[in-house]
Amino acid sequence: MRICFDRMDELVIPHLGGGPGETAANMHRDSSCKIMLSRLPAGASTGMHRQKHSRKHRDIPSGQGMAACSGAWEPLLSRRCLKGFSCGIANTGEGELPFAEVPEL
Repeated sequence: MRICFDRMDELVIPHLGGGPGETAANMHRDSSCKIMLSRLPAGASTGMHRQKHSRKHRDIPSGQGMAACSGAWEPLLSRRCLKGFSCGIANTGEGELPFAEVPEL
């Protein structure tokens, strides 16, 4: 299957997970998974939220920020978020922070 994120309508989600600002996302969803290509503007955050339904891998190709995958904020890294754990991303840089989230099947 080929997914063309650049052909999708971008969703703007205010205060995702209770965080400040807006998260912009292109999302593919079908019966087996949800894949998101997202970006956070400077100062925005997804807020801390619980990963309820599955484990996911988060890829962060560039930018500055903080991330949490076990409930504690730490310097931004690409990593796995486990089902049942609290996670979030905060952009502490001056430019946009792109990231992708893909479920582990």
